[in-house]
Amino acid sequence: MSYSVSVEEGRLRLTLSGEVDLQITSELKEVLTGLLRSAPQPISVEVHAGEVSYIDSSGIALMLYAKKECSEHHITFRL
Repeated sequence: MSYSVSVEEGRLRLTLSGEVDLQITSELKEVLTGLLRSAPQPISVEVHAGEVSYIDSSGIALMLYAKKECSEHHITFRL
């Protein structure tokens, strides 16, 4: 599993590849939470998962968490 994060012009982009499972989701949750709290008012969060070969229930839960956090802060979420 690998990931990259970029913030540009109010857009936070998280690009995922490989396997998204319990081994990585807690780290990704911390990264995402930190970015949402520290980014200067992002207007959207985009998760690019075209290169993900496997995602387990913890990965799905992470996406739902991200959607919920964005919704609570009036931020557009795209997967």
